[in-house]
Amino acid sequence: MKVFASFAFVFVANAAELKLTWSDCGDASTKTKITAFSPNAVTLGHKTTMVGTGSLSEDVAGADYDLEMTGAIGKLLSCKGDASTSKTCSLPLGVGTLSFEAMTFPLKAGASAVNVDILLKPFVPRALQTTTTRASAIAKNGDKLFCIEIKSAPAQDAQPEPLAPVAVAEPAVAQDGIDAAGSNNLGLTWSDCGDTSTKTKITAFSPNALTLGQKIAMVGTGSLSEDVAGADYDLEMTGAIGKLLSCKGDASTSKTCSLPLGVGTLSFEAMTFPLKAGATAVNVDILLKPFVPRALQTTTTRATAIAKNGDKLFCIEIKSAPTQDAQLDLAAPVVV
Repeated sequence: MKVFASFAFVFVANAAELKLTWSDCGDASTKTKITAFSPNAVTLGHKTTMVGTGSLSEDVAGADYDLEMTGAIGKLLSCKGDASTSKTCSLPLGVGTLSFEAMTFPLKAGASAVNVDILLKPFVPRALQTTTTRASAIAKNGDKLFCIEIKSAPAQDAQPEPLAPVAVAEPAVAQDGIDAAGSNNLGLTWSDCGDTSTKTKITAFSPNALTLGQKIAMVGTGSLSEDVAGADYDLEMTGAIGKLLSCKGDASTSKTCSLPLGVGTLSFEAMTFPLKAGATAVNVDILLKPFVPRALQTTTTRATAIAKNGDKLFCIEIKSAPTQDAQLDLAAPVVV
């Protein structure tokens, strides 16, 4: 797609409810031992207040909190601040928010509570439904105040351990102004990113668009200035959530690399060596699932190769965007 064009999340029949499990992650020096937590589930589309309660061993004048959420694609959220001030932090792709609720200081020894609000949109990709959130705080004097770890999983997966993401596509539904499915077609623009020492100047590229759900061969063509015995290639794709793919290998061998969450593939097609000076082509196949969130339809892919002798062989940069945005300046990501 999200010399690929873009990246996609596959939407599946989501669980309306996510089960929650929790544990205290403090050690012997932590001032609050979390002994209870509620609720045991959250409903997608509804704001839920998660509350951990316990007993504080001594008065605390002030503290700083740290919320970290991880999931199938790595870190989803890092939210930090002064625990005396409420703060709302956004999850990737506009799928929801996590809010730390202010604590009133000084905290007195005895019963204490930690409140975190969570709001998830109704149509969260299944692969983002299994998460681990760690909420911790450090007192202003450096003491550990509390630590609680909360795990979420689709209700049907909560027992036993959460299953692997299921890549079954079905139409996503737009909610709260989010264009979940996005465009069926992505416009492609390209540029040669080589310098004066690069052996191949890319002068043409096709196609100028791709259709989600169909395998597309992207071809860059140009003129090679001298014979090349062999080379290694490097495909790097970035999008709204950072790096989406890194695919490397020997350019004499075809290789298919998977996009995150099983939403598609990018394949480098083998080149035949030795390459003779003259017309040459770089072929990359892309296959994307039909339903791609709009926020992941704007991407930048850079395909490069280095000859075995260290010479730069080629460099092409390809940008994708929904067709209605393709004529805009794509240098900056489109945030929807």
